[in-house]
Amino acid sequence: MVLGAIGMLYRKRISFTRFIIERTSNFEVSKKITFFTLAGMLLLFITLNYGRLLQEETFLDYTGNVKPEAENYEVTSPFGGDAYEGNRILLQVRAFLNHLSLRLFGLITIIPFLASLVLLILVYLTTLEITRKRFAGILAFAFLLQSPIFAYYSASPTYNNYWAVFFLLSLYLVVKRSVVSPAAFYLSISSKSFATLFAPFNAFFLARSDSSSRRKVTLIIPYAAFIAIIAIIVARGGIEGVRLAVDGDEFWAGINSVPILLQKEGLFLVIILPIVIGLFLAMRRGVRFADAVCLLIGGTFLTYALLEGLTNVANLDYRMVPLIVSAGIGLGTIFSDDRGRSPPRTWENSMFAGIFIFTSVFAFITVTTFIFPVLYSDQNFR
Repeated sequence: MVLGAIGMLYRKRISFTRFIIERTSNFEVSKKITFFTLAGMLLLFITLNYGRLLQEETFLDYTGNVKPEAENYEVTSPFGGDAYEGNRILLQVRAFLNHLSLRLFGLITIIPFLASLVLLILVYLTTLEITRKRFAGILAFAFLLQSPIFAYYSASPTYNNYWAVFFLLSLYLVVKRSVVSPAAFYLSISSKSFATLFAPFNAFFLARSDSSSRRKVTLIIPYAAFIAIIAIIVARGGIEGVRLAVDGDEFWAGINSVPILLQKEGLFLVIILPIVIGLFLAMRRGVRFADAVCLLIGGTFLTYALLEGLTNVANLDYRMVPLIVSAGIGLGTIFSDDRGRSPPRTWENSMFAGIFIFTSVFAFITVTTFIFPVLYSDQNFR
């Protein structure tokens, strides 16, 4: 009976999602309205979060690592003599930008805050490039803007958005078919080693793009090289706290930690399942990159499980920003009317179904675990 009720609710949700998409897919706003809308939202965001620029953080990571690195910045070799030194190369961009913020503005929070504003703009531009609709870009922009987690860490030099900015820039350049996308991705890795896990998603976007086969191969090689280099450093014990085998208990704990960390993200929890369903319908309509965006959402869920399964690092709420960003882009993508692909072939339909199931499982676990906390055990969390 319970399974039947869930199935009926699921079918009704699909029907409702399809109705909303069909009603709004042809809606568009002018460039003028778009400019003033985005400028107004940006101004509001800056006004509400201006006070964060004047607050000095009290995180242990800030006082113990981030602040000293910014004050005494120096270039570190990627192949340091021990695990800690080897790990520091992956923070070179963070250290340099924080140092630059101190030198130019006298405040370590200025450039981190500017990076958050750039991330908002990149979310709009990436969604616009994928959907070719300004309305879709505004939706994605607003979705990230309303996030409490994004706002809280918007000016944080410790838990900044540098790596997310460079990753999304690399993704935007992939969609734009630019040859400099790998360079932006390298900067992302140099901001946070966690970004390495996102290389397959860039590669999938590239594979599903309209670029020639030769260009696709040329651009995929650098992403494969990044993964190989990181793997070599890890194998040599050059990154502190990384294991060579997945710990099953920690892997599951990583999955279960997501709904706890997202408990303040009410809008995300309400619409993530409709977003995934809408993306599946968009795939079936032949919308460009709908499959890649859906995989990005599901893959981002997976990275949190891998982070805990492969390292000694626990998930924290600031790491949810990439998931919120990808969900915002997904929200915009489902309203795209850009059917740049021919009707799906049999193998594509199978791939679409696999991506949908993969992503919807993570989304379903997140939502139901948040609604029914008894489904997880507190002993899984550190």
